[in-house]
Amino acid sequence: MSDVALNGAPWVVAGGKVGELGHCRRCGAGLRMTLPQPVDTVVFALDGFNAKHARCEEQGYTEPTPKTLEEWMQSRDTGRSSMSIARVYKGDWQRAAIVGLDVPHDGADFGRCYRLLKMFPQVREAFPKLAELCPTWKPFVEHWDLLTKTFESEPEKMYVLIQSLILSESTR
Repeated sequence: MSDVALNGAPWVVAGGKVGELGHCRRCGAGLRMTLPQPVDTVVFALDGFNAKHARCEEQGYTEPTPKTLEEWMQSRDTGRSSMSIARVYKGDWQRAAIVGLDVPHDGADFGRCYRLLKMFPQVREAFPKLAELCPTWKPFVEHWDLLTKTFESEPEKMYVLIQSLILSESTR
């Protein structure tokens, strides 16, 4: 999930590992809550978490590097599009069908996919099946090398490139 700073400290962000509503990038603590909950309960919990961690001192915390794909799937550097790649690679069709398959929608989304493939290059083997299961993925699969090159050299151009790929599939 993309890191979005909550009101207050930029190191206290929404999202995180599967099941986390937010986390602190200084100490690594995460806010977990069983959902669904009333919106005011979630907002109250996020506000309290933010207030508590706004005082966190820099502790040199770094996220652990996943050693396996399963560890990566439980990490904080995931999103719908990168999880789509991982689920198809693992052959987890049932879960993929329940949550749906999604493409990257901006540079941050693509970045999570990019880092997934950097850590576990073998997941690229899932691309043909991903394009077959979800036609919106087809232009991404076809232009992955261009996306990678643009991400590495001109990241500011990612949003326009990604949106053009999404539009190209919707007009086929």
